[in-house]
Amino acid sequence: MNDVSRMLAQTASRILAQFGKRCREQLQSAELFAEVHKSGLNLALLPEDAGGAGLTIEEAAEILRIWGRHAATLPMVEMLVAAPVAVMFGHNPATSSITARSDIILSKHKGQACLSGRPIEAPLSPGCRQVYARATDLSGNCFILSVSTANSQTFADLAGEPWVRLAPEDALDVRALSVGRAQSEKIARSGALLTAAAMTGAMGEILELAIDHVNTRSQFGRPLGRFQAIQHLLSDVASELAVTEAVLGQALQNVHDRLGWLSAKAQAGRGATIAASTGHQLFGAIGFTAEHLLHCYTKRLWVWRDHWGRQDDCERTIGEMAMRSGEGRLWSFLVDGSQGDVPHV
Repeated sequence: MNDVSRMLAQTASRILAQFGKRCREQLQSAELFAEVHKSGLNLALLPEDAGGAGLTIEEAAEILRIWGRHAATLPMVEMLVAAPVAVMFGHNPATSSITARSDIILSKHKGQACLSGRPIEAPLSPGCRQVYARATDLSGNCFILSVSTANSQTFADLAGEPWVRLAPEDALDVRALSVGRAQSEKIARSGALLTAAAMTGAMGEILELAIDHVNTRSQFGRPLGRFQAIQHLLSDVASELAVTEAVLGQALQNVHDRLGWLSAKAQAGRGATIAASTGHQLFGAIGFTAEHLLHCYTKRLWVWRDHWGRQDDCERTIGEMAMRSGEGRLWSFLVDGSQGDVPHV
């Protein structure tokens, strides 16, 4: 971590500490966004000559770990990933978001861009005016789309955060930039790794909350933490967190390793499932109340688990990569990622 990335991580901690529990409240998102934008956190992945900090994904991941530890509002992953795309389109990064979906089909009709596929859905930051999405045409060429949010519907996700939904056929002000497959996958990779980083932060906080809870609550004349069954549950969460951090750390050191970042997101999904379910089991009924902190973390984990690469999808892609690596090359694939032609994410 260099001086700039360390400074931005400290800035993220300072801003969220300043807001305290309000950083988790969606009603405070506009005020929090103003502080984030003023500090330049949302521009961390932009090159310095474009007004950003020029951080690598590995360096930016620390900001997301901090965000996850606070279960803070605002779609920080999308704000970071969308910023370089906004510059490509000549837009203001502060008014942009991006969807993780890549199943949109682009075609031309009378010279106009036409979209088909499932609805475009993306988390909203205050003042968002356009959403970016990855798409392909019927020939398999890759594009990045810019779509106005003017004709969209809004809804809340499981964690209460605002999202935008737009049917492809209703999209307005559609612009398309032709990009290579590598550029399209870079977006998917960045979103997956940053989301996994946020998930490790939230999982770590759940573990700390659970340890404090079982050591201060007593039953049958002794602290809950003295019961062997409770200790086993805590060790399950700690083990999943350790594995997730290890896999993510390896993937961040070699971000171009496709097997690495897919494995990191898949393991983060597995770890999130165990951490959330175990957390609620340990806390019992109190963990389900709106006043308790636990649900702020578990609901966000459930959202992040299915965003930028569901566990099942990542594992399926890894399996397809292994099958395409060729007969007798499975060991090489597992050890050094050697692979043949692989499906597009």
